[in-house]
Amino acid sequence: MTTHTALARCVLMLALIASGCQTGAVTDQDPERARLVLITALEAWKSGSPQSLTAQTPPIRLQDDDLMAGWQLESYDLMKPKSLILPFNDVPVQLELRDLDGKPVRKTVSYQVGLAPLLTVQRSDN
Repeated sequence: MTTHTALARCVLMLALIASGCQTGAVTDQDPERARLVLITALEAWKSGSPQSLTAQTPPIRLQDDDLMAGWQLESYDLMKPKSLILPFNDVPVQLELRDLDGKPVRKTVSYQVGLAPLLTVQRSDN
């Protein structure tokens, strides 16, 4: 696990704990929490351990056709890094991937993040 991945996971856990303490209930309209969920999911894929997302508390479900096809995520960039990430709104992300033959592939895709009742990251352009 990279330092960046570990840091993202720690920040996510602190944010999740804090959001529960502040309101007594998990909200589905928390842009910072949505950002952390998206980054945590992409970092897990990038590190080669997307399956670790289901073991987190709470678990994160990542759905992406390229991931399911076995492609490796090399890097990613949020195309609008300062924009609020609202649940179920498209978030454009530039992906640098390697296909099954090892060929580099660059794609601009969109993800939607859900915070309630489950934490989800779903590719919305599939």
